[in-house]
Amino acid sequence: MKRLSLAFRLVFYYMIFAAMWILVSDWLLASIFKDTVAITKLQNFKGVFYVLLTGGLLYLKLRREFGMRHEVENDLRRHRDQLEKLVAERTTKLAAANQRLVEEISKQKQIEEELRQSNGRYRQLVELSPDVIIVHSDEVIVFANKVAAEFFRIKSTTELMGKSIGEFLHPDYHQASKQRIRMVLSGLTAPLTEFKVFRADGNTVDVEVKSIPFVHQGKPAVQTVVRDITERKRLEEEVLRSSKLESIGFLAGGISHDFNNILTIILGNVSLAKGNLDEAAFMLDRLSEIEKAAVQAKDLTGGLLAFAKGDEPVKMRLAFGHLLKETISLALSGSNVKCKFDIADNLRLVEADPSQISQVINNVVINAVQAMSNGGNVYVSAENVTVWPRSITAREAGSYVRITFRDEGPGVSQDNLQKIFDPYFTTKEHGSGLGLAVTYSIVKKHGGHIIVDSSQGRGVAFHIYLPAVSSKEDCGGDCLKESHS
Repeated sequence: MKRLSLAFRLVFYYMIFAAMWILVSDWLLASIFKDTVAITKLQNFKGVFYVLLTGGLLYLKLRREFGMRHEVENDLRRHRDQLEKLVAERTTKLAAANQRLVEEISKQKQIEEELRQSNGRYRQLVELSPDVIIVHSDEVIVFANKVAAEFFRIKSTTELMGKSIGEFLHPDYHQASKQRIRMVLSGLTAPLTEFKVFRADGNTVDVEVKSIPFVHQGKPAVQTVVRDITERKRLEEEVLRSSKLESIGFLAGGISHDFNNILTIILGNVSLAKGNLDEAAFMLDRLSEIEKAAVQAKDLTGGLLAFAKGDEPVKMRLAFGHLLKETISLALSGSNVKCKFDIADNLRLVEADPSQISQVINNVVINAVQAMSNGGNVYVSAENVTVWPRSITAREAGSYVRITFRDEGPGVSQDNLQKIFDPYFTTKEHGSGLGLAVTYSIVKKHGGHIIVDSSQGRGVAFHIYLPAVSSKEDCGGDCLKESHS
């Protein structure tokens, strides 16, 4: 457009200048000169001068235009070079920024993958943990592993979601739990603590609790690990009981010997006095009462001495079923209590002292009879069981024969249940408190274990575990055979 405008102007200016030149020059020549020849010569000169003049003017005009165009082209070239440089620099920066972005995206993906793997490992560890692991926010459970469902005796962990931890906590520990949660959320370390919790089946369990701060969906929470220590506490109590029984045994042994010697002297003198009395009925009655009381005292010291001495059992391999039935039959003789048996046909042999084991059976059955003054049933079962490491007993893992005695009596409270094997502890009016203590001692000396469970109004069950011989074929000649008569 600019080129067209320039050409038009040049032509237009040239036409105007040419017309003006012709008209003005011809008019001047005609006015000044009258000679035709002179005018013709001057017109030739005028024509040459016109060509030179217009050529010069065109040259100057075109030079100016081409100069300006050259400057414009140089400016354009310079700007283009600058632009290309800027574009190159910008492209380099963009390429570097793009590379950094690619690296950041790659790192972000790597972090996300590592986080995903870490979360997967964490969840796997949580699910594989033998302990209960729960996460609670504002005391409301928001996560629980599968072990938690098994521990609390519910079908699935979804039933735990949204429940308050207070629903499972014994009321005596509510305040301590709140203080513990506040401590954890404030960043302090809460010490390992023991609580009592409820299960869905109504049982109370001793647990050990460890809590740490946690973040759940961006909110502060608490992750708690709960470990069942009921068995550990029972074993601790058992060790304490065994230690206490041993101490009492040493004391009882010394007292029994001395007291028994005194009773022997009393009984001897009473016997001599009765032999030298004629018919003094009153004195004879009094001496008879003294003798009766002394005999009872001697029996008591005899039992105490047996408990204290704790003779080592003379073991032999025996088939348990016959001994069990025979001993129970004698123990129930004359009582209004009946026994219902459930003895496995393939019951293994046990290595035991028949006399001492008979005493164990007799003591447990007599305890059941005394608990059912109005009569009832004693349910006795015997079966083969395998005890795994860290299971219900403190004994070594292996094969055992388990004998269970269950009565229909009023049961025993939890407080009394903890003391049931203590010497001289009894809830019966005429009980000595030695029968179950002796039973406990005998079972322990046989490498066995005895467990009792009860609740008020539900009767009592004694579970006795005795190490079993692998099979009856190992009996050899040293064995008390089962009678089938």
